[in-house]
Amino acid sequence: METPFETIPCPICQHEEHEPFLHVPNRFQPEEEFQLVQCRQCGFVYLNPRPTAEYIGRYYAASDYDPHRTEIRSLFDVVYAAIQKINIGLKLRWLKQTVGTGRVLDVGCGTGEFLQAAQKRGFTVEGMEVNANAREYVAGQGIPVAETLDAITGSFDALTFWHVVEHIHDLSGLFQHIRRLLKPNGWLIIAVPNHQAVDARAFGRFWVAYDAPRHLYHFRPRDLDQLAKHHGFELQQRRFLPFDPFYNVLLSRNLKRQCLSKEDSTSVVGDFLVGWQSFWAGWRHPDQAASPVAFYRRRASR
Repeated sequence: METPFETIPCPICQHEEHEPFLHVPNRFQPEEEFQLVQCRQCGFVYLNPRPTAEYIGRYYAASDYDPHRTEIRSLFDVVYAAIQKINIGLKLRWLKQTVGTGRVLDVGCGTGEFLQAAQKRGFTVEGMEVNANAREYVAGQGIPVAETLDAITGSFDALTFWHVVEHIHDLSGLFQHIRRLLKPNGWLIIAVPNHQAVDARAFGRFWVAYDAPRHLYHFRPRDLDQLAKHHGFELQQRRFLPFDPFYNVLLSRNLKRQCLSKEDSTSVVGDFLVGWQSFWAGWRHPDQAASPVAFYRRRASR
């Protein structure tokens, strides 16, 4: 009988040796914990062992999983929707500044709010989403959406991955698709959580963006740059999503209280200050942001 979990070498440098980094809870079932390890050669942090690609779908089934929700039912939903609206405005501004116009593929598009907004701004849009309910919702908005990258053809002026790369089992296969689908002068735009951000350090194992076991990898900006460079892409600029720290703090505080109950004596004001500190750190240096956004293009041939 096949095991639903697998162990892997470092996804960045392929080194086999690692050491324990943190045990982190599943935020939807806090009594279930997972092991993060750190590569002894390059320092990359990743989930190991991890659910196989065939098994991991059950961990996305929670009704409260943020990117797949279409209804507002709680304070968290209100905050998520507000931050999402601000972030979409920033993403569109950046898209206009870099790409200008053209075809955009959003990989892991969730319920498609970014694609709807981009379409209204004149972009030709398409999405990819593995979740059937979210995919049905996007299709209902009149936006082409596929279940896998294999099903997508043509070429695009920009490929966007908004907090998606950390979910993908086969990174080499992913970059093969990126090279196939992206025009030679196109833009690859990737946002991922940064486990070295102020809010991550403040909450430790309760930091919500560890999101085990859905988040398989925890990139520092230099880790992502190294991965992109290995596949022929160079960093052009880095921005950040400014309000993600506040959402992280809100959910991390809730997760910490679930796990510790009465042992949690931190104040709301103290946690809110953590959000501000993380915001300002990202404002000064996007490499230190909770959600850095990297803009890559193909490396010029020499």
